[in-house]
Amino acid sequence: MILASSLPSNCQPEEARLYPCSLNCIPNFDDITFYLVEIITGEVCDKRTYKNECIHLSYHSGVSFIGNLFSIMSIQNQIIHILHIKDDGHFVDVQDIGWLNYDDDQLVLAQYRNFDAQFQINKRTMVNPILYKNATSEIMELDEEKLELPSLDSALSAYSFSSPMDNKVPSSSFIGSRQNSMQGISELLSTPPTEKDVAPISGIKQRLLTYLFKKAYDIDDGGLALRHFYQIFGQLSSLVMWKIQFIDESRFLIKFGNVDCVTGHHNDGASHTAFFVIYNFLTTEVISVFDNASEEFLTEYETLCDVLQQVAFNEPFSFNSAYSNNIYARENFRKYLYSIRHARNGGPFQAVKRVLASLPYGPQTCSESPYFDHALFSYDDKTISAFDRPRPCYENVAKFYSRETKELKFKIVFGLPDRSSNRIK
Repeated sequence: MILASSLPSNCQPEEARLYPCSLNCIPNFDDITFYLVEIITGEVCDKRTYKNECIHLSYHSGVSFIGNLFSIMSIQNQIIHILHIKDDGHFVDVQDIGWLNYDDDQLVLAQYRNFDAQFQINKRTMVNPILYKNATSEIMELDEEKLELPSLDSALSAYSFSSPMDNKVPSSSFIGSRQNSMQGISELLSTPPTEKDVAPISGIKQRLLTYLFKKAYDIDDGGLALRHFYQIFGQLSSLVMWKIQFIDESRFLIKFGNVDCVTGHHNDGASHTAFFVIYNFLTTEVISVFDNASEEFLTEYETLCDVLQQVAFNEPFSFNSAYSNNIYARENFRKYLYSIRHARNGGPFQAVKRVLASLPYGPQTCSESPYFDHALFSYDDKTISAFDRPRPCYENVAKFYSRETKELKFKIVFGLPDRSSNRIK
């Protein structure tokens, strides 16, 4: 059994940034600890603590299980932590997905940092005479401290290409003043870029943007799809990871959304655009991308709903009532879609968004009780369901009717009884 606890943290947003892709708009952070507990003895076998984090623990929306794999979605650092639960009751760190894609990317980046450091050393100690064969001896003896250039990464991020209209023919005085031009380039490259100009794209977001670019490029429509991709590139690059769910032991269903919805600044997240990404974290491949108004994805969801609801368990449910395997659940689903499509502020797109707003699932919150089987009992899904999820608080009871006899079998009264007046609070 896994338990979680959280304590408020006094960390500032600047101190909580562990990666360039970390968010800086979250005001409050928590120190969150996950405990791996032996159910029989109650002993804490292992624990993992994440300081200065933002992880949604309510209704299991920030975690996901499948078999012995346990994943944690860090909103603050935009990282998916994958842990393996050993048979002896210990956590083993498997991989962190987000800023990097592969588990050995840190080694590759360390090699490039070593190459860049060696390049900086060689640049300060060696001057190629071929490049300066027409220069005077005074230019050859430039002060190296004034020409001290930043690293390769900061130079590339600070450099911006000018438009073709700005490429003018240099005057003779400019050509004769090579030293001034070299100093100008040095000042340009040494100027640090502002935060507005820097927009680091994480590894997983790069995979998403690449997939969308290739998909738009392959469409034979005269370049309309590609131009549309360029127009909304700013919005696509500002998407952040919201929720995750294991599909199997190699694939995730990841929900990307607007940063205001993810951080809770907008209560109605279903009305805003979001994207569902099927991502293979072993091959770092984006398999499919759907928006939250996609009729195609709604059809797939309706067909594979029972699969998404039970991926966290090693064995199939004995009583699993979903749209894809139960005619009564499918009938309720059709009625729900019809009511939204014909509502005053509804419509086809709003109906799709409302249904897909529940994804990704937290399958570990699903109850296997036979009382929730639509083939055995008829009840109101708006009042109670097999999934532990937020719902309006109704001051009534949940009534269960037999499918065979249509008789009331039992009812569940919500709230605590008031003994003084024999009424329900």
